[in-house]
Amino acid sequence: MPGVVELARRRATALGGLTARAGAKVGRISERSAICALAVIVMACTVVVVRHGSGVSSGSDGSGYYNLARLLASGHSTWELRPVAGVTMSTYNPSIFGPLGFSPGKRPGELVPGYEPGLPLHLALAAPFVGWDKACVLVNVLAGIATLLLIYHLARRLGLPPWWGVAAVVLFALLPVSLMFYTGLFSDALATAWCAAVMALAIASRRSGFLAAVAGFGFGIAVTVRPTDALLVLAIAVALDWRRRTLLGFVAGGLPVAIAFMGYNLLPTGI
Repeated sequence: MPGVVELARRRATALGGLTARAGAKVGRISERSAICALAVIVMACTVVVVRHGSGVSSGSDGSGYYNLARLLASGHSTWELRPVAGVTMSTYNPSIFGPLGFSPGKRPGELVPGYEPGLPLHLALAAPFVGWDKACVLVNVLAGIATLLLIYHLARRLGLPPWWGVAAVVLFALLPVSLMFYTGLFSDALATAWCAAVMALAIASRRSGFLAAVAGFGFGIAVTVRPTDALLVLAIAVALDWRRRTLLGFVAGGLPVAIAFMGYNLLPTGI
């Protein structure tokens, strides 16, 4: 009788192992197909942004970001108000003659930017590769690709099945505000990419203090792109493991960006 029981146990073990291997194989196939679908979605979204994206400086956002990008690229942070022929400039408020996104400064004829420097710095870095007219499109394309991939990555790290991660990517890509922000000159697209990257790094920092420092640096960049991204610190506090090494790494990574950002805002001729 013991021999029969032992034989049954061995058969059950073999059957369980076979079932587990079959399940693992199905899981791998499902994940590969999900990744293929993700690649198709990312390529389709990239084509949409490239074909319909625009960096036209219409409105205060476009004017503020692009003109500040040109200022920073030239090594300046303020503009001098250009006189208009036949007009007594001192008679009128300087803001009447200034571009959108700029305000009169402390000195006569000075115009100071009213927008944060994060996106303009990205535009200034992209311009040498594609020119100023396409700099916004390049930044939005890279930000869009990064955001979609990071959404899938975060979904998988948080325990969602592969196709649920793909569903999250599709939902984000089809949002009307996503189509608007990734085809125009706004800081929202870039800010989303940096925030998603920071969350991915914060979760990964449980394995590495260096990644905690990179997360802190990314958080600082996100705040320079859009200062309200500072609210992300609440989610970061949940993602970090609160070890001393992790916390010190995060602060050390973000400190240089924070100092630079404060210095920019405290310039005598800055905003």
